[in-house]
Amino acid sequence: MGRPPTSQKSAIENELAQWERFALNRLPAEGKPEQTRPFEVTALPDELAFEVSAGLLFARDREAVKSVIAGARAGLSA
Repeated sequence: MGRPPTSQKSAIENELAQWERFALNRLPAEGKPEQTRPFEVTALPDELAFEVSAGLLFARDREAVKSVIAGARAGLSA
């Protein structure tokens, strides 16, 4: 994936930060039902959004969520 223009990259980075907070806030807490409302993607390219979404499906703790998002961020700088 090529590097996006600066303004688009900023929008993507902001959306990744929002998605990270969203995912962290929705980790299942003991005794509470899992929250399944999806994150609404608006700025991320489809391929990156798919990769993040797939990774978060298997993320069961804070470290896993942060790892998925960090991987997406690393892909932006490549």
